[in-house]
Amino acid sequence: MKADVLDRVDAPARVGPRPASTTPPPTMLATANCRSCDLDHQVVTNWQNLDTLRGEWDDLALSLQSDVYATFDWCRIWWQYYGNKRELAVHVFRQGPTLCAVVPMFLETLGAGPARIRLARLIGCDHSVTTCGLVTAPDQIPAVMNFVARECFAADCDALQLGPMSGDDSSATAVASALAQTAFSVVKAVDRHPHMLFDVPPTFDAFVEQLSTKERRNLRRDERKLDELGFVTRTSLTDASDVTRGMDQFIALHQQHWRAQGQLGHFDDWPQSRPFHHAMAQRQHAKNRLLLTEITAAESTVAMEYSYQFGTRMHWILGARVPNVSGRIGFAALMRQAIDRGATRIDALRGYYEYKRLLGASCIQQREILAARPGLLRRARPAGFSCASQLLDCVYYRMWFSRIRPRLGLPGRPLSRLWIRTRL
Repeated sequence: MKADVLDRVDAPARVGPRPASTTPPPTMLATANCRSCDLDHQVVTNWQNLDTLRGEWDDLALSLQSDVYATFDWCRIWWQYYGNKRELAVHVFRQGPTLCAVVPMFLETLGAGPARIRLARLIGCDHSVTTCGLVTAPDQIPAVMNFVARECFAADCDALQLGPMSGDDSSATAVASALAQTAFSVVKAVDRHPHMLFDVPPTFDAFVEQLSTKERRNLRRDERKLDELGFVTRTSLTDASDVTRGMDQFIALHQQHWRAQGQLGHFDDWPQSRPFHHAMAQRQHAKNRLLLTEITAAESTVAMEYSYQFGTRMHWILGARVPNVSGRIGFAALMRQAIDRGATRIDALRGYYEYKRLLGASCIQQREILAARPGLLRRARPAGFSCASQLLDCVYYRMWFSRIRPRLGLPGRPLSRLWIRTRL
């Protein structure tokens, strides 16, 4: 529902475009009430002011079946490592005393001169292969996005970028529709990046039976070969004191696998990914969400799987294995863990992989929404910036980074921060 009147509760001025001389308070940009939808709205700009929301935020995310990437600690740690030179703007909504929506965003300015653009974006939108999103009930989306758009308009943003959102996030379409009714107009709402998902059957036998005859035979052959190596165990890290050791072991095994193929691997490709994932694993383990599964044969580690569980959804981040062990071995162990823990879906993240399809994954597309302020020139700026970012992606990542540089045998370097931060 569209808000007709927006009045301050703790501030004398109305929500809307601020005079040029107005400086927002350091920890809160706005507090407003929507009379027609009975929502109280705050925009918090200092993470310390969000600490008291930790439990409420996660409880709301769990009740709405949101991804782990929209939880308090995931957003907090992502901001700790990737929020430099960005302005925090977390939108918090209450209905009376009850928290009913959280839209974790930030503001940043990219480019310079005529190519300058000021964006409002979702926390978690870059520096990883994960998705991002908002924690909002479907029926609250129109009112929530109306508030978000108005506040971004007041902050002089040229555009809002929402995504990449999970391909099976039903709110993405509603968000695009709601934004089209605000002060911003949708420039594009597109499906980008393959996104692979597994439905988890009730038993492991049921998982095996749903595979093709060839894949069942391949899996049984791989597990038989593993048994021939010696006594096989499949364990999940449970001791908090072992998180650092376990993550170090996983990262080393993952990097070894990709180095053997002439590539850097995830933890050298993406800036600061090692400390980020170490910090995330420590915190999420304390919440009983971390799953670091180890497969050993004859007391030697042959494969590991790194994932998180939030509610009934498991988020499969990365896998690792020694050269003579099939990737099916690690995934089979992950599927067993998912079944044992009552998960109903495994989110295999961005990218199309044929072996995942053969193991039963469905492939959908992640959602990207870009909305601009009204007016031809206002719309042209984000549209032009989006085209430039796609050109950079084609020339730098698809051609140079992925094809030309490896063929020339040049030493690998981490992904360009410019490319990471300017993808629209």
